[in-house]
Amino acid sequence: MRSPASFRNELRPLLGLIHAAVCIAVIGAGSAGAADQAPAPADSTPVAAAAASSPPTPELVSPAPPKTCERFVAALLGDGDRALLDDATAPAIAAKVPELVACGAMLTDSDAVCKQLRPPMDDCSTFWAIFHALRTNPSAGFLLPDSEYERCRSDKMMAPFCDGLRAAAKAHDPSLCTAGGLNTFCRAIVALDPAVCNRINSDDVKAFSGVTDPAQGVKALQEQCRAQVAQYAHFATGLAAMAKASKSPEREFAKAALGEKDACKKFQQKALQVCRALPAAKPGAEPNPPVNPPHPPAAQ
Repeated sequence: MRSPASFRNELRPLLGLIHAAVCIAVIGAGSAGAADQAPAPADSTPVAAAAASSPPTPELVSPAPPKTCERFVAALLGDGDRALLDDATAPAIAAKVPELVACGAMLTDSDAVCKQLRPPMDDCSTFWAIFHALRTNPSAGFLLPDSEYERCRSDKMMAPFCDGLRAAAKAHDPSLCTAGGLNTFCRAIVALDPAVCNRINSDDVKAFSGVTDPAQGVKALQEQCRAQVAQYAHFATGLAAMAKASKSPEREFAKAALGEKDACKKFQQKALQVCRALPAAKPGAEPNPPVNPPHPPAAQ
C-alpha cells in the first residue's frame, strides 16, 4: 500500500499542473530549485490536488474500542454518524488512510465528508469531482470538472483561459481552446495527444505577466503537458476499464463509482487497524478538544 504522501502526490489536477508550470516561468532563473522539480511521472497513476494535502495527524485521543472504531470508519466512508467527524479520532484516521475517505466519496457520489473534516481534504474533493464527471460526461468532462473550473476562475493568472478550457473539455473539441497563452497546452490536453505538447513555444508563456525566463517556462509547460496527457489518457478509458486494469487505489475508486458496495473494503480494514492502534492519552491528561471548529456552510 502506498503511503498517504505518495497518494497525495498522484492527485494533481489539470489546473494545478498548469499553474505550477507557469509559476516556474514567472519566477525565472532566480529560483532554479523550483524549476528543477520533476513533473508527475507519465506512468504514474493519475490525478489530485494542487495545493492540498490530507489532514495532518492531530494529537490523538485515547484508543477507541473496536465497536467505536467501526463507527468512525463508517462515518469516514460516508455511511455513518457525521457528528463523529468532529472528533479528533476521525482526522487522525483520515490522515493515515486518505483512500478510505476518497473511496467513500466515490461510493456515495458526494464529497461531503471530504469537506467536513478539518482541515478539509481538498485532494479528496478534486478526485471525487473527476470521478463524478466520468459518470456524467465520460468523453472529456473529467478534464475540468466544476470544482476545478471555479478554482480556475478565482485565479487571476488563469482566469482568462478558464472558459475556453472548459468549453473545449466538455465538447472534446480542441478548436474551442482560448487563443493566446496556454492554447497549445489546452489543445494537447483536450485531444490527449502528447505530440501537440512539443508545439508549445514562448508565445504560450509570454501571455502571463511577470515571466522573466520564457525558455524555462516553455520547457516546464512541455514537460507538464506530456505528463498530464499520459495521466488523463488513463481516465479516458472509462470507469469499467479502470475497475479492471488500474492500480490501487484508482481500481477501487472506479469500482465504487460503479456502485460496487464492497469496493472500499480493503481501506475499511486498514482504517480499523489504524484506529485500534491509536496511542493512548497519558494518564490524567486533559482530553483533546475536537479538531473541527463549528464549520460554516460550504463556499459556493
